Amino acid sequence: MKYLIEATLVKNSGAPVHWQRYSDKMLSKQDCLKMLSKCD
Repeated sequence: MKYLIEATLVKNSGAPVHWQRYSDKMLSKQDCLKMLSKCD
């Protein structure tokens, strides 16, 4: 089973960006936030 992770990234310098990723395992909210913080 694949899990879909979705987020809307909002930066001060531009328009919101919709982000999606599939994962083989279920992630906690903390795991998702850690992964998204690398998208800078």
